[in-house]
Amino acid sequence: MRAARRRAGGRGEAGFVALEWATGIGLLLFPVAVLVVALPAWSERQVAATVAAREAARAWVESGDDTAGFLAAGTAVDEVVANHGIDPGEVSVGYEGTVRTRDPGARVRVTVSVEMPVLAFPGLFAEGRFFTWSAVHQEPVDPYRSR
Repeated sequence: MRAARRRAGGRGEAGFVALEWATGIGLLLFPVAVLVVALPAWSERQVAATVAAREAARAWVESGDDTAGFLAAGTAVDEVVANHGIDPGEVSVGYEGTVRTRDPGARVRVTVSVEMPVLAFPGLFAEGRFFTWSAVHQEPVDPYRSR
């Protein structure tokens, strides 16, 4: 039966494997591979921002006054950023709270924003535009703390 179809000029069941394979790689596999390579960098920076905000808020609350608190919070952020291998220029920190709000039970708030590369290949480069991701942490001043 097959031989009869081939002799009659029909193509049979032959396909265009090369075209289908190239299209599948180009449209499906390559974009997924780029995303899989970029996601760890995003996750790492999100974790770094979250940890930096938490540590900075805690250092600020545990300090004796706001001046020492800002220094301790800045040091905490610098240490976390350095430990995660992030350029300090890609991180910004915001503080909310003053001496008046440091009464027992008051809250201080630290916001850490980090720039994330749209395309990043770990160990090679981080190119393209950057978008910003922020982590916010509020820490209460110990309610049983003496003034």
